Amino acid sequence: MISLLLLVTTLLTFATDSSTPPALKVETQLLGGKYCAGDDEVATHLMRLRVRYTNTSAKPIILYKGSNVVTTVMVSKSAADAVARRHELSLPLTTYQASGRPLSETTRLDNRFVILRKGASFETTVEVAVPFAKKGEAPAGTVAAGEHFLQVQLATWPESAELAETLRKRWRLRGYLWSGITESGPMRFKIDNQVQTIDCH
Repeated sequence: MISLLLLVTTLLTFATDSSTPPALKVETQLLGGKYCAGDDEVATHLMRLRVRYTNTSAKPIILYKGSNVVTTVMVSKSAADAVARRHELSLPLTTYQASGRPLSETTRLDNRFVILRKGASFETTVEVAVPFAKKGEAPAGTVAAGEHFLQVQLATWPESAELAETLRKRWRLRGYLWSGITESGPMRFKIDNQVQTIDCH
């Protein structure tokens, strides 16, 4: 009888607390890169990144697997500057997030989603472009060669906030449906000052 009461209490607590977001940690890792030709002054460092989402809270997180759309690229001179949001470059991107099969109010919790329990992770990949000055002082909208720290903001939901809230309430006993913009921690990377650029088109 006591065990049954504890189970009911746990379920009720989880159900009434469905609006409180859990904690989702986002990390990036450099998988590879190339230098793309531009003009006489500016080129682009195109990087392929692994993105790892990790649930750092006790509440399960329901994450859409298409969470690989970068909305903003931020570059800082140091990790401390990144944390303090003193970015030397911040590039908002115009993006379109295709969801494959459309999501709607009748959507089921299927293989388009992953449930992350405490400590569990989900990985995906993205490409990020950082414009840089080939020599001399960096023009506006670029960075100089050398060491930098990269952060990205990513969209995790392809539909409206209203639909997310509807499904979040419906699935609340399975976990918290994540739908907000996420931001990665600072990742160190380097742009070489003597590089061979290629045509990336």
